[in-house]
Amino acid sequence: MGSVSSTALQQRSPNEWSYDNCPTWGQRFPKCNGQLQSPIHLQTSKAFFPPLAPIQFLNYNIPLPGNLTLSNNGHTISLPIPPTENGARPCISGGKLPGTFEAIRVHFHWGSRTSRGAEHVINGQRFDAELHIVHKNVKYATFAEAAAYEDGVAVLAIMVNIGRYVDRIYPAIDAFINMVPRVATYQSTTPLGLRITLGHLLGDVNTSEFFTYPGSLTTPDCSESVTWTVFPYPIYISLQQMQKFWSLRDHAITDNIPTTISSVKIHQLGTSEEISDITTQTFSMSSPMTTPNRPNVANFLKLPINTNAQQ
Repeated sequence: MGSVSSTALQQRSPNEWSYDNCPTWGQRFPKCNGQLQSPIHLQTSKAFFPPLAPIQFLNYNIPLPGNLTLSNNGHTISLPIPPTENGARPCISGGKLPGTFEAIRVHFHWGSRTSRGAEHVINGQRFDAELHIVHKNVKYATFAEAAAYEDGVAVLAIMVNIGRYVDRIYPAIDAFINMVPRVATYQSTTPLGLRITLGHLLGDVNTSEFFTYPGSLTTPDCSESVTWTVFPYPIYISLQQMQKFWSLRDHAITDNIPTTISSVKIHQLGTSEEISDITTQTFSMSSPMTTPNRPNVANFLKLPINTNAQQ
């Protein structure tokens, strides 16, 4: 869907890739042919329920510096995460995470007016978009080094859906989305323009319920170095907000923004029957899914961000 501009192609290195040729990624990037590739279809009926520690959030409730900047890297809109105002990085541990992981960046995956864009499928449902908070193991110096090891990377995945009547306010997520049109061109940047904590980007997601499994980066080189923690319940945004993502492809003003899981990587998902056959990895769940208890907007604005987060 869409095309890569000739200018962008000239700027890319020989090892760059495109969402338009996902079926051939394995020819140039052998790791994309691995046995633990992501994304996958996560099903409660096929999950294991071992005793799992809760996800612990460290410094997720400490403000980040005010100079946060969104950038268009040709594949997505990314927000690098610097150390917090206390000088320490936001970190996660617990669950099935093999260590402590520090936050590196945040980005979205989205679809189009005619297709949903979340990467993971949950109990047969594909959501409209997926937000990733990417971390690296603190024992590795750089993300590139961490991605070479099976315990190197951890990603929190939050489902995002269009709501008909959205009665919640997520200031940090709203600010991110509102700035998307300002980074419509390849390699463009713009200030976020809001003082936030990383916890704000979790919205009001229930972090006590999650799927977790060992998988891979979802783009080349597809390194199988990721411990995924996938929260099954979506947060909701308006149609007008989602259209800001869609408009990037519609106007061909950016190079190869990801569109939909149907054009992303290995699975080529389609019908429910096709979806049910794609999962070969073993995955666990913290607890059986329950009906989410979501606060109304008035209460949410008064709640601390992620009450299980620790300074």
